[in-house]
Amino acid sequence: MVDITKEVKRISEESGISEKDISEELAKLKGDGFDDEAAVCIYKSNIKNMLGGQIADNAALLPFSKEAARTVNTKNGAMKVATIHAFVNIGDRWDAKSMSFWGDDADSEPQKYEVGKVYAGKLKVRDDRVRVMGDLTASTKPAPDPKQIAKGVGIMDLSKVPELVGNSCFLEGIVGRYFTTQNGAGIELSAIGSNPVTVFLDGEQKVNVGDKVVVFGYISKGKGGVAVRGTLL
Repeated sequence: MVDITKEVKRISEESGISEKDISEELAKLKGDGFDDEAAVCIYKSNIKNMLGGQIADNAALLPFSKEAARTVNTKNGAMKVATIHAFVNIGDRWDAKSMSFWGDDADSEPQKYEVGKVYAGKLKVRDDRVRVMGDLTASTKPAPDPKQIAKGVGIMDLSKVPELVGNSCFLEGIVGRYFTTQNGAGIELSAIGSNPVTVFLDGEQKVNVGDKVVVFGYISKGKGGVAVRGTLL
């Protein structure tokens, strides 16, 4: 018989899920006829996206954008999701990451974080995602300038936008036009050497024509061409 105690502990440390909750899920799988080893392997596949990555005990989180909760279709049916984009500092290096909250958490969890405020504590990063591991403490010190951090992370050339479809990145340019739509507002962003790029803004964001701005957004291509869905820093 395989002793899965150490494996349950390891999964808990990596995922942030309590050993009690893991054991309960394993018990359900064993109730379906799977032995201990098979139950653990099946469970790990079910939470694959929560395993792996780097865990840092003394990391900093600086949210710079919140996406309002929306309903999306998943393999398990329609679910509500909300996303926060944030700068994460581990070892004196800032990177841009995102964290999403699903179901009931989509309404409650984002309220714990204020855009422009720095939080410290235990974080886990994996690829372009970040996950809070426990409680974070809000800093009383002034937050660094998000635009300066974005420059350190890397701002992409507007002329390269067509080559960046499917990616999220920072863009900088001058607002050539501001417009409103049924779902919000948008801008045409341009720079010397590039054609205007359409940016649909998240939430209620106001900007003036002629302003130089930094945008963080996801680049996609539809019937109307390449466009960005993002937020102003």
